[in-house]
Amino acid sequence: MRTMWGKMENFTTNLLMRHRAPRLGAFRLHTGLTSVICRRDVDRWIRRAIEYCPVELEITVLLSVSYQPPKLFSCHLKRLVLSGVYLEHNFGEQLRSECRVLEDLVLWECREFSGLHSDTLKKLVVHSCSSRVADKLVIRAPSLASLRLELPFYTYKNGVLLDTEKFLIEASISLTSDQLSRRGEAILLASGQPIQCDELGVEKF
Repeated sequence: MRTMWGKMENFTTNLLMRHRAPRLGAFRLHTGLTSVICRRDVDRWIRRAIEYCPVELEITVLLSVSYQPPKLFSCHLKRLVLSGVYLEHNFGEQLRSECRVLEDLVLWECREFSGLHSDTLKKLVVHSCSSRVADKLVIRAPSLASLRLELPFYTYKNGVLLDTEKFLIEASISLTSDQLSRRGEAILLASGQPIQCDELGVEKF
């Protein structure tokens, strides 16, 4: 395993170091992070990739480990996909201040996710994310057109606060059957107005 990782580390490091274009179209990394050494390599690759201001960034941690990636934000980032990682406490605010053209965000089984604020976000997927601290998930995205939420029954006991100004084209909310009634009542809008949506689905599972 160490030999295989060493070969992979050399290949990836050389590839990023020799990259001469001013910008990356996309950077995608899938890893199991089996040791401290692996994590250091992954941190270095992510930092190097961010220097090239990728338009798309995808980080997937395959194993259930406690990994918090380094700074992920870029002024040119339009699509961000994170899976299985710990998020910084100010992740949501950093999106607004540092990702000013972000349009598509996918968060899959990310931990310590308490919410976000983005003026440019158009599509959002939040699947099985959680927080040990936040009792409410706060989403402020005035340009949001597409929303998909699938939340674990044990998180965000006070529901979701959704603040969006545009007409939603589609929205999907999936909850466990024993939480549907209580949490369905807690899907709110900061403006106090009902959700306007072409297609709204609420699914029990």
